[in-house]
Amino acid sequence: MSLHKPDTTGGFAPPLLIADDVALPSLGCVRADGRLDASILSPALQLVLLRAVRVRNIVSSMLIEGERVDLARAVSVLDSGVADTPNERAILQISRVYDRIAHGTNIPLTVSSLCKVHGEIFDGVLPQGGAGRLKSRANAIVEVGTNRILFIPTPPERVAEELESLFGWLEEMRYRYPPPVVAGVVFAEFQGIHPFSDGNGRTGRLLNLSLLAQLGLKNAPLVPLDAQFFRTRARYYEMLATTNSGKRYDLWLRYFVKQLGRAYGLSVAHSDLREVVDRFEGRAVRSVLTWILSGSGTWFKHGDFPNPNHFSLPAITQALRKLTVAGVLQAEGERRGRKYRLSPGFVSRLDSSSQT
Repeated sequence: MSLHKPDTTGGFAPPLLIADDVALPSLGCVRADGRLDASILSPALQLVLLRAVRVRNIVSSMLIEGERVDLARAVSVLDSGVADTPNERAILQISRVYDRIAHGTNIPLTVSSLCKVHGEIFDGVLPQGGAGRLKSRANAIVEVGTNRILFIPTPPERVAEELESLFGWLEEMRYRYPPPVVAGVVFAEFQGIHPFSDGNGRTGRLLNLSLLAQLGLKNAPLVPLDAQFFRTRARYYEMLATTNSGKRYDLWLRYFVKQLGRAYGLSVAHSDLREVVDRFEGRAVRSVLTWILSGSGTWFKHGDFPNPNHFSLPAITQALRKLTVAGVLQAEGERRGRKYRLSPGFVSRLDSSSQT
């Protein structure tokens, strides 16, 4: 069996036969993305979930590559915006791209755009001249410990053309297969091309989240997919290697959609705040809290509550008082000028629990 990446300059045409064990979990991921849309999360609480997932994905993506990074230190770097080492600089720079993807600005699928993103991520991190440029020398995947060559990616002279072939396949097939299938194939081929001298894994995993969002799974940045890859990294590398010949993708896709489904399951569980609501007694309290958690996260007054169940005004007043005493709400002002919002302390506690 050849160790070399097949030449796809004439066109990328992977043989795909999508069985139920790939198709059904893929559709499950699509449904889970919709469940995240329907979950009772205010924008403020959605940012909590995004922050927790973002830091775990970034740290996990770096750990997969063998980089030394600590979760607590990564949180501190992202909170302060101060980086003392190249790895910490990478955390900040990956985070900026990640946040753009999470807010709807996806990575354009062009060679120049990939180079731009790679440069943004690794500026000041990789040796001078390595960031933002396609590789100029051949690279190889080697076995840790023995340095035995396992796979030789696309040679430099073919990289740009093979990326163009990949993007051409994507445009042709993006509506023919479920989004996770298309994204999974693109990710595997990108890693096979290995277009940069370093940073292909981290760039590819960011591209993967961006592509999932472009293909319709807009909440993909809210799911800890890279954390799942890290937890199963031996299997991750093993299954990715099965695509090296360009002749089969079923094993990798089965693994890919399974991990994506698990990641969605974790985020759906964290975004479902029914347990928080159910801790309170009284229908009025639960109704008011549900409305608050699904609202804008900004200040509101007593009269802003739409009261769909027609509770009495005293019942609503009592509900707001209970939620304030419980530390869920912060209140300011008196009488008719009194206003409320989610307590920063309550949001902080949710943030801590979502990162455990």
